[in-house]
Amino acid sequence: MKPNVFLKSLTRQPFRALLLFLLTGLISFAAVSQVTEYLLIREKTNALGTYYHTIGSLQTGNKDGNVFKGAGLVSKSPYVVLEDRRRYCSGVLQGGLYNADADGAMSDKNEVDDNKGPVKEVQLGIHVSDVIAYAKLLFKVHVSPETGNKNSAEEYYLTFRVNKVVAGYPEYVEEDKTIKLSYVPKKAGEVNTTFDSLKEGKEYLIRAYFDPWRNPIVASWNKNAGDWLTWKPLTDSGLWVLPVEPGKTVDFNIPELKEFKNDLDVLRENQHAMDVRGTKDMSTMPDTQESAKQLYLVQGRWLDREDDLKANRVCVVNSSFAKLRGLSVGSSITLKMRDLKQNAWGYIIAGDDWKSWKTEKTYLETFKIVGLYGFLSENYPLTIYTNALYIPDSCLPAGYGETKNELYFSNYSFVLKSYRDKDAFLAEDRNKLAAMGMTVTFMDNGSANFWSSADSLKFSTLLSAVVFCVVLLLAFGLSVFLYLRPRRKEFAIQRALGKPCRSAAFQMAWPFILLGIVGIFLGGAIGWNYAFKAASKSLAGLQTTASAAVAPASLPIGWMFLLCSCILVLLVFFTWIGTFSVSRRPVLELLQGTSRGGTGNRKSRKLRH
Repeated sequence: MKPNVFLKSLTRQPFRALLLFLLTGLISFAAVSQVTEYLLIREKTNALGTYYHTIGSLQTGNKDGNVFKGAGLVSKSPYVVLEDRRRYCSGVLQGGLYNADADGAMSDKNEVDDNKGPVKEVQLGIHVSDVIAYAKLLFKVHVSPETGNKNSAEEYYLTFRVNKVVAGYPEYVEEDKTIKLSYVPKKAGEVNTTFDSLKEGKEYLIRAYFDPWRNPIVASWNKNAGDWLTWKPLTDSGLWVLPVEPGKTVDFNIPELKEFKNDLDVLRENQHAMDVRGTKDMSTMPDTQESAKQLYLVQGRWLDREDDLKANRVCVVNSSFAKLRGLSVGSSITLKMRDLKQNAWGYIIAGDDWKSWKTEKTYLETFKIVGLYGFLSENYPLTIYTNALYIPDSCLPAGYGETKNELYFSNYSFVLKSYRDKDAFLAEDRNKLAAMGMTVTFMDNGSANFWSSADSLKFSTLLSAVVFCVVLLLAFGLSVFLYLRPRRKEFAIQRALGKPCRSAAFQMAWPFILLGIVGIFLGGAIGWNYAFKAASKSLAGLQTTASAAVAPASLPIGWMFLLCSCILVLLVFFTWIGTFSVSRRPVLELLQGTSRGGTGNRKSRKLRH
């Protein structure tokens, strides 16, 4: 193979070669770094933008809180991208897994006592703090009121050793452990006959409950609840205990225990029940927004729109429930879902469901826990709130949780396509909603400040990228000119010696392209790394919140090779244009070094010399 005279000529001019190398490398560095910085900032701001949803909700002055008509109007708005009409149903945990509502605060009683706790007015027929067990009576004590002491009361004390648990939270009762029952009679002699009939050392079927308001200073549901149980009759008809032979059990299907049997079945369901809530996108629920100060993510992630669209069998549960029951992100739970007529935190309550719940259709589903949530507000001190379990709306059976022409305001929210659509949406629908007695409220999550700063940052980096791309074109034109101008005579000599035009043009072009490849990819690699640092500094000034932070901005390394390849294509294109221009000129003209723009007299003078 004959040596390339153009390559030799370039190597004999190291200063010119170095100048061309630096020119292509520096301009490639600048262009790649600016374009990469823009791509990084765009990727990061778009990722942050998913946090800054424009979330609206409806309020109404109506006592029933129904916003069904208003939701119908909102659903027709061209500015709304998502509506979330959250549905609810009961979900009974399978595999012996209890819920965490063990503080007894919402476990109201049939009996009326002298205690007046803060939830005394709530009477839903929930008895989840009940304990039913076969137990041996160890000893009993009857305390009579002191004569002349108005503060003294009659009270009965019973201590049992549990042989078998029929129902009850493990925090209250366990087999082979003692429990202590007490009872203050409503009237004199109320339980004297039953109490006197109890024999120490005998086994009985007993019923009790944990009342957190009776001894709130010393009684704790998660420490010593078994020592502070209140004795309770098995049935409302006054059957307090049933004697049982050791190792034997009671037939709950006998007519005398029909009432007790239904209570027991409901109790067993309720102690494992969860309040299942279907949502189309948990991350856009008003309660999960930082400004609402209601729910926060303890671990994992919120349910998102993709979960709903794909019907992913995933869920988010309360962190206290998960900790108490030994669950974590990644654990699986199985639920028996049932659509109750009166859903109260997933519980079967006194009313329409009390006798019909057994005939309701159920669905069994297994869900994987992907997130744990906690409470920021002090409005959730009771363990009943830990029953709330969230799943994608598409995983809730069709028809569950739906009520005809009714939609409670707290179960509804919507998301606009952009925060920029807020004013247009209000202008279109606010007066119509007001005529229905409703107002619309948008979450104050800092979206306006964020998008204002994000748009400004994206525009400035885009403008900078465009400017440097233009400079890149000019620089490549200059570098091709600087390379080809001294190569013209060499090209003419090659042609004069009989070398084909195409072959000579190729040999003239490729040394510069080779030089450009090294300069472009070296400068591009340095510019790629520099862009990440520059983007981080630029993003540091973005007006955002800590909770909106996502993973650092990143791009696949393939983008660097793509950008450098595009720049190389431009260099090859400019080189081809320059080479083509040179190859089209007459050989004699190139040898004489004359210009096509010169006059005839000038050519004549050069020929005479």
